[in-house]
Amino acid sequence: MAAATVGGAFLSAFLQVLFDRMAKPEFLDFIQGKNLNGGLLTKLKIHLLSVDAVLNDAEERQTTNLNVKEWLNELKDAMFEAEDIIDKLNTEASLESESEIGNSPTKVQTFFSSALNLFNRRTEKVLDRLDFLIKQKDALEFSFRLEGDNRHLMSRRTRQLSYSNVMFNDSQNIKTICEAKGLRSFISLEVSSWSGRLTNETLNDLLSKLRSLRVLSLSHCQSLTLIPDSLGQLIHLRYLDLSHTAIMKLPDSLCSLYNLQTLLLFNCHLLTELPINIGRLINLRCLNISGTKLIQMPLQIGRLENLHRLTVFTQGKRGSSIQELKRLNCLEGKLSLLNLQNVVDPKDALEASLKDKGQLHELVLKWSGVVDDSQKDRDVLTHLEPPQRLKKIAIEQYGGTKFPDWLGDRKFSNMVSIYLHNCSYCTSLPPLGKLASLKNLSIVGLNVVSIGAEFYGSVTSGEKPFNSLQNLHFENMFELRQWETSGDDNTEIAFPFLRKLSFKNCPNLTKGLPQYLPSLTKLVIIKCQQLVAVLPISATVCEMQLEYCENVPIEELPPNLMKLTLGGYNTRESLFEGNERGNCCIEQQNISYFQSLVYLPIGSMADKIRSLNITNCRNIDFPKYQCFTSLERLFIKRSCNSLKSFELGFFPKLNNLYIYACQNLESISFSRNNGQNLLSLNSLIISECPNFVSFPDGGLPAMNLTCFRIEHCMNLRSLPELMNILLSSLVTLTVWDCPALESFPEGGLPPSLQSLEIYHCDRLFVNRKHWNLQSLPSLGSFAVGGNCEDGEPFPEEGLLPSTITSLNICKLENLKYLNEKGLQNLTSLKTLGIGSCSELQFIPQKLPASLSDLHIWNSPCLEQRCQWGKEDWPKISQIPTIRINSNCSAEHTISLCFISLLRRVVALCCRAVADFLLHFLSGGRFSALFSLRWPILSFVFSDCAIMEYQSPCESMGSGSGGEGCEQNKKRKIASDIRKLRNLSSGSEYNDDGEKEMGSEQIRSSFKKEVVAGENTQSTPDHLLKGDLREEASRQIARFFYTSAVPFNCVKNPEFEKMCRLIADYGPGFKPPTFREVREKFLEEEVEEKRLLYYG
Repeated sequence: MAAATVGGAFLSAFLQVLFDRMAKPEFLDFIQGKNLNGGLLTKLKIHLLSVDAVLNDAEERQTTNLNVKEWLNELKDAMFEAEDIIDKLNTEASLESESEIGNSPTKVQTFFSSALNLFNRRTEKVLDRLDFLIKQKDALEFSFRLEGDNRHLMSRRTRQLSYSNVMFNDSQNIKTICEAKGLRSFISLEVSSWSGRLTNETLNDLLSKLRSLRVLSLSHCQSLTLIPDSLGQLIHLRYLDLSHTAIMKLPDSLCSLYNLQTLLLFNCHLLTELPINIGRLINLRCLNISGTKLIQMPLQIGRLENLHRLTVFTQGKRGSSIQELKRLNCLEGKLSLLNLQNVVDPKDALEASLKDKGQLHELVLKWSGVVDDSQKDRDVLTHLEPPQRLKKIAIEQYGGTKFPDWLGDRKFSNMVSIYLHNCSYCTSLPPLGKLASLKNLSIVGLNVVSIGAEFYGSVTSGEKPFNSLQNLHFENMFELRQWETSGDDNTEIAFPFLRKLSFKNCPNLTKGLPQYLPSLTKLVIIKCQQLVAVLPISATVCEMQLEYCENVPIEELPPNLMKLTLGGYNTRESLFEGNERGNCCIEQQNISYFQSLVYLPIGSMADKIRSLNITNCRNIDFPKYQCFTSLERLFIKRSCNSLKSFELGFFPKLNNLYIYACQNLESISFSRNNGQNLLSLNSLIISECPNFVSFPDGGLPAMNLTCFRIEHCMNLRSLPELMNILLSSLVTLTVWDCPALESFPEGGLPPSLQSLEIYHCDRLFVNRKHWNLQSLPSLGSFAVGGNCEDGEPFPEEGLLPSTITSLNICKLENLKYLNEKGLQNLTSLKTLGIGSCSELQFIPQKLPASLSDLHIWNSPCLEQRCQWGKEDWPKISQIPTIRINSNCSAEHTISLCFISLLRRVVALCCRAVADFLLHFLSGGRFSALFSLRWPILSFVFSDCAIMEYQSPCESMGSGSGGEGCEQNKKRKIASDIRKLRNLSSGSEYNDDGEKEMGSEQIRSSFKKEVVAGENTQSTPDHLLKGDLREEASRQIARFFYTSAVPFNCVKNPEFEKMCRLIADYGPGFKPPTFREVREKFLEEEVEEKRLLYYG
């Protein structure tokens, strides 16, 4: 969808762009000055106009006629070729213009100057093709989505390519993409960090081949930190998206993309500067740099006169001045001006001419740091008067004492939202009541003492101040003392449509809230400790939040109030005295931090309330015999100290029950009246109730309970009875820190259980042999921790069912060994976590073959043994993902690839390379791997020579005839491989204790063969014969295939010389790094050839 959107929008607009460029005076002057055939251009324009008419018709019919769609694709290609010609001429014209104003010629200029003589021939060819296509209707499919391994379906004629879930470390994918040399669009459809498979080096390879790109989207490729200079070769590029990447700098070559129209850099959090010559991008229309760390704008930013969208302009201490905005008259949408304290002269703000940029709809003006000159800040803001059509404005950290007159002027009739934040030097509010369209007003951190008539402004007779305002928010107004509402007619008619009124952290506000608010639906007052004003009450109010404002008298509640939040009334013993509240319809009530409140203010709400949250109200007496017929959610935290027994029978519709830190709660009871069950209960959590001891006799009849957690209940001795029958839908059970609990209930746990966690239940753990978890066919996740006092290996054979896919052993103190047989029975195990097991000595010899993820943390002995090359490493090396001490693996994955490669090389008798790999790994130098081609390792990683040759031979009999001979041959090869493997570990003995030939002797024989370059007989001679020689050749061939190396390279004398020198070097050879190959040795080679040719 994204590819079609971008491609479609680009195609629809590009013809008009071409026409505009062909009509530019500098373009026409260039054509005449170079004596190019202007008649061909005129003919080309006529053909394009004809194509435009045909294109409109075809685009309407392509969805119903496949032939039209195919013809349209071919037509697009011809149009792109025409665009190429115009691009090159336009670029040459721009380069010549740069040269005329004093800039030195660039390489691009030299290149195009040499190519201008091809203009007539190419133009005639395009004209012929367009003329033919206007009459014909056949073409090929031009769009393709590359995902997974479907590259074989991609055509070389592909013009629009999108991708997702593509491994760019596969050279075949790179090769397939690069073969589509006419590719116009390359778009990432992934949003996760793993689109970062596209690395800096891979991108360089792609850009050097895909010279015809118009659209390039690399968004969310988080492994990209550097954009290569080859980007500058994409002279046809219109759309470049680098958003959400880790790039820190853009290449200077970007500034040669004269046809670029859109550049997206938003959320590139490490980007601190733009290229200094970005002003050369004269056709740029959109520059999105929101979310970057730019400290200043480049000097030439004002030359981008075609810029329509500029999201941020950062005024630095150096670089471009804000006056550069004067020339950017096409700006539209949202513009943020940051670090305005760096404006040197307020006249620069005046020259920016913001008020002339009529297409701007949203403006952010932000200062930062300490205010040095309050008057300068005021002058700057005065000169930054926005256009009258502006809809939103935010002013932050402004250092002036007063807002300019233009803020609040009725001429801003389209103004919808105003945000005045942290302007701490301002002592008065601007007159905003005259803004006819204002809907949202937020005032935060101003030094205003009172809200008076100036806030409403001077309105005409019959005009209502704030006639459209819907949301009004005041916060952190530490000096605000009153809202003057008496003696002014405006206060009686203002705010006719206000829906939400909010005061937060205004500690000195005492009185004067407006009373007549006919449309108010939500009132929020938080931390206004001195406020004593009567609340504005209206029949429309449905939500009220009052916290830490206990002086506010609650005379009555709105009749239609549905949600009530009360908090911080520390001295109140009761609420709503004398209020019958019979007409109250509250459905949700939150009560918190009532230190003295005794009686829960429920009253007649019991039949209507659906959610009740009580937090930090220790003295409240929870109603024991009150029936809550509609309550669905009950949350009690650090409250109700008098509550000893909780009767579930009073809550027939209860869905979620959470009881936390009720110090005196002893039991949960349930009286079965007329066969009543808890059919609505879905989640039950009881935590930190030290005196809790029991559940209802006969069990909990909660057939639909799915989540059950019991935590930190020190005296609990048993779980509910008949869990296997009454809790038939239970999915998750967590039992944590219940040391008195000895066993599961008779009959065991429900067969529906999928996840079980048991932590610090020492008595229960001791009786684990009676858990009977084998009866749980759905159990997939199991976690355990605590004290393994008996010291027996865990898990015992048969303790856990084979259905377990995830096993976590955490803080199982005194555990010294894992039971190998118990783990082997877990044939479905995928994830194994071992944490904080300080005495655990080693990993079992064999782990389940299904294991794909091993995580070890805070277990020093085990962590040490599981490092590469240590005792337990061979036991776990085959696991794809290993995390040790929360550091996941790049290094482990790399090590694993190298180890498999090492085994393969040893099996193929490449001893010199094997020694190099051993030395490489033992030194821990993993970073150079990224300079190698992953495809070389990928097939090695998936295939181990030892397993290839050993398993089939040792698991089958000798057979007879040819089959037996073949098996004997494989058995012999496997034996030879084992010999070489022993040599790699320094052993002189084989598996049977027999002494092998010395490693130096084998090394010497191998070296002699490489130097000789022929199949020399060596000792032992069978190592270089038959299948191994064929396998070694196949391996070399695979390297050629996966790296796209031409086959005739084997005839290159340098290839043979390279192999000989590596063998001569011997162990410890360190391959050249990516930078050495690309820079150091290349420069030396060029210099050598230069001296050879020129002396």
